[in-house]
Amino acid sequence: MDNPPTNNDTPSAPPALSQAAGALKRRMRSGRARLWIGGAALVAAIALPSALFFGRPARFTRTAAGPDASFTLRKMDLVISSLLDDGTLVSPGSLEIKSAVEGQTTIVSVIPEGSVVTPEDVQNEKVLMELDSSALREKANQQEIAVEGCAAALTQARDSYEIQKNFDNNSTKVAELKAKFALMDLEKYLGATLTPRVLEGEITPAAFHEVAAESEVPADAPKTPEANGAPKPAWSRFQDAIRLMVRVVNGQEPVLSLRVPRNRPKGSALKLEALHLGGTARQDWRKFQTAIELASEDLDRAATTYQWSKRLGPKELGGAGYVPGTEVQADYLALKRSELQIEQAKLDLDIFLRYELPKQTELLLSAYQQTCEDLELEHARVRADLDKADAQVKAAETAYRREKVRLDKLNEQIAACLIYATRPGIVAYPQPQPSTSPALTATPAPAGASADKIVEGATVHERQALMTILADGKLAVNVKVHKASVNRIQRGQTARIVLNGFPNRGYSGRVQKVLVVPDTLNAGRMPDPKDFNVIVSIDNPPADLKPGMSARVEILIAKLTDVLAAPVQAVATVNGRQVCYVAGKGGAEPRVVKTGLSNADYVEITGGLEPGEKVLLRAPAAVGPAPAVSAAAAVTALADDGEAKRPKPASLEAQADAEGPKAAVAPKNPTP
Repeated sequence: MDNPPTNNDTPSAPPALSQAAGALKRRMRSGRARLWIGGAALVAAIALPSALFFGRPARFTRTAAGPDASFTLRKMDLVISSLLDDGTLVSPGSLEIKSAVEGQTTIVSVIPEGSVVTPEDVQNEKVLMELDSSALREKANQQEIAVEGCAAALTQARDSYEIQKNFDNNSTKVAELKAKFALMDLEKYLGATLTPRVLEGEITPAAFHEVAAESEVPADAPKTPEANGAPKPAWSRFQDAIRLMVRVVNGQEPVLSLRVPRNRPKGSALKLEALHLGGTARQDWRKFQTAIELASEDLDRAATTYQWSKRLGPKELGGAGYVPGTEVQADYLALKRSELQIEQAKLDLDIFLRYELPKQTELLLSAYQQTCEDLELEHARVRADLDKADAQVKAAETAYRREKVRLDKLNEQIAACLIYATRPGIVAYPQPQPSTSPALTATPAPAGASADKIVEGATVHERQALMTILADGKLAVNVKVHKASVNRIQRGQTARIVLNGFPNRGYSGRVQKVLVVPDTLNAGRMPDPKDFNVIVSIDNPPADLKPGMSARVEILIAKLTDVLAAPVQAVATVNGRQVCYVAGKGGAEPRVVKTGLSNADYVEITGGLEPGEKVLLRAPAAVGPAPAVSAAAAVTALADDGEAKRPKPASLEAQADAEGPKAAVAPKNPTP
């Protein structure tokens, strides 16, 4: 099935030519096209290793096809693969170590590149690189002094807070005791029952004036001219009694019968009992009340004595003549003296009720209210003092934490100057980036790239890549895939890898990872990124392979068994349809065909043609054939024409509908 065609079926170009054209087109489409010189050498360089990939021999030799060149359709086995651009060997799972020291520093010591880190080195924490930390240590010493100062200030602020707290507690207790004692004094004077009513405002000191007014004129006293009008004060009545006594002694006033009030006044007593007066005020009131009662008893006794003396006195005074007049006069004076005493007792009670009781109540109540206000002010002052002391403590704590964080950061920076072995592997250093003229490229150096070689005394900056610990025995190829072909690549697909410069050394591998975002490293040159990174692992790589080597990768997309196929140049696109020119007796007949998957040489025919039919490799002259060109000119023409003359394979869904199950394993979205 795979025998090359006869002379009449000979295609116009070798398979290497088509592969070179596809590679050249991909380079031009991804923005990495350069001035290519020596096309024949390029064709030879690519064609030689392609025969090694997947053991696929060249199908036929493409030469300059004449206008009658044709190919007899037949069924064959097709290997659908994707030949990718050059990639770079990387170590998957490698550990990249970057500088964590802020600013710039210098390398003090470093182990040689290629040194092997063993598990024992990891366990013993072997130092792989040491950076200069002298400046950081000096800053750390100064920062320790600042931290100690902040710690002392914090201790002083906390002690001051405790002292202020104790002082405020004592002053608050003193204020509370003053208020308590003032309340006790008020209760001592008014009693426990009357004091709450006075504090609540139910009874005011003015109520005692009403009690004093009721004690002026007893309810049961005989009506006198004074009583019909406004009652005389007790002091006025006392003065009247004194004047009357003086007139009697001097003989200016005759001895008359006295009005002796048998019923003593009880209005003030009843009123004070209703107020529930208690305490020392009640004691004072009881003293005055007792004095009045005693004076009343003396007045009763003196009145009785005087009446009997008057009856037994001299006859000229209307008596029986048994008692001399001097004795009668003495009894009269005793009676008047008793009246004066009762008036004095009433006056004392009136003064107590009118002045002393309200005054003392006001004084004690005001003293208690003042102590309560002082207590509230003391509480407010205590809160203000404690808030101030607490604010000072918090400020000191904040300053201490800030300085402590700075010290910890400096210590972390000092610790970051020593790079220890954290995993076994091989030590590799990043290659210095060559200086590139801005006229040649506008792309800056990648982040973490080193401009100087990693050696002792070299200057490194923060986040600069210092070394990479390569995973021993694991290698892969990082290759870029154009966005038009990335959907054909899937994880787990087999691949073949050939090192550049060693075309006879091929290795098998598998697709390990397909990145989901395009590569933006060259965004300066390519504003619209079109390449995706694909990681292809190498099975059992030899020891002489090193990361950084370049290699070419061909990924197996599918294997089609016993399918009808035609050369890719035999299929043309006319008005959006894929057409083949079938050679017949009457000339070339254009026929619309259905295509499936394709490789660099052949395209699968799924409909429109039958085995044994001959198709022209070029459009006939009547349709407008292209002139015959050389191989180099064909490469250039194919690159310039773009995708317009390449076959457009149908999707896998259409292929499955047309042919049923196949042995091919391919992605859902094949490359157009």
